[in-house]
Amino acid sequence: MPIQHLAKRALSPILSFQEIRHALFMMVFALIPTLSVFAVFEIYMTKPVIVAMCQTDLPAITGHDLVPLFNYYIVLVAHVLISVGVGVGAARSAFRNTSAVKKPILTRFRIIVFLSLLLVVLVADAMHTNLAMLSHDRIFSVLSKAPSLSPMFRHELNFAHSAIATPTMFSILPITGVAAALWAMSTVILCASKFLVEFQRTDDSVEPHDRVASFAIAMEALRSHFLALSLVLVTSTFGTIAFFRTPLGLLSGAARHNYQAVTDAIGLVWGVTFSLTLIALCIYPFCVLREQFENLQKDARETHNDVLGRWLRKNKVLLQVPANLRLVLSMLSPATIAVISHLLST
Repeated sequence: MPIQHLAKRALSPILSFQEIRHALFMMVFALIPTLSVFAVFEIYMTKPVIVAMCQTDLPAITGHDLVPLFNYYIVLVAHVLISVGVGVGAARSAFRNTSAVKKPILTRFRIIVFLSLLLVVLVADAMHTNLAMLSHDRIFSVLSKAPSLSPMFRHELNFAHSAIATPTMFSILPITGVAAALWAMSTVILCASKFLVEFQRTDDSVEPHDRVASFAIAMEALRSHFLALSLVLVTSTFGTIAFFRTPLGLLSGAARHNYQAVTDAIGLVWGVTFSLTLIALCIYPFCVLREQFENLQKDARETHNDVLGRWLRKNKVLLQVPANLRLVLSMLSPATIAVISHLLST
């Protein structure tokens, strides 16, 4: 049947390459924190509360300070450049020494992962979920009232005496920032899955020192790439907070104070969410490494391999928190930045 044939063609790459299976697990883990936060906001916050927090009935614009907007532009450019740099570096590692048959499939899979993650973000925004309204609509509702900025918020294109709804000029900026971060994340996920596969290929027939070297290489590669991804999410946190604060220069008095209070709270939500995403991404690869480490211990006991046994005893802390403190701190850095930003603004 045509449907069965299409399903078989779609699933065959997943069943054929272990890199894709690892990447799928990591992508699912990465989505759990964000989807959980969205669910909490949808269940426990009513629409009247969201509308009140969005402050759609703000008075006329009372200020003309565009410095927060310029700050957002600068942080956005830095974030995009860093995300592209991390993505390019991870892509070189992900596709190095890859067969001609596997490379195009992995390339297409990376694009699918990127588009899937971006689609989740766009659908959440298009459905006007509570968190999306607090993160998007409330900013646009203020900026669009400024006479100097209103042309960037027109969402209709007049063509042949008819109006066509289009994305606004300003909306392209946050979409670009989100897309850059997701592109870097999808590439790092694919790169991490490749190192996991290469490590798992070492079996009992391989010399002990080669198995040890393979484990150390995989461990260091995962650390370095997740550290690079943490830099992307740190700049993403800066960009998110700067984006939320763009309207502050147009408000004053009580309106500014109330608006900033909600802005800082939502910035904290996203900072914590980014940290949770990094932690969730690390769970699956480190579980795989721990399983392989336990297999090495079992092999050392069964074969009475003194060389392997000494290395395992010496490096048994490799997968513990103290040995990965730098990585742990980098995972917590988005939340830390959001907390510091909140404290400094109060």
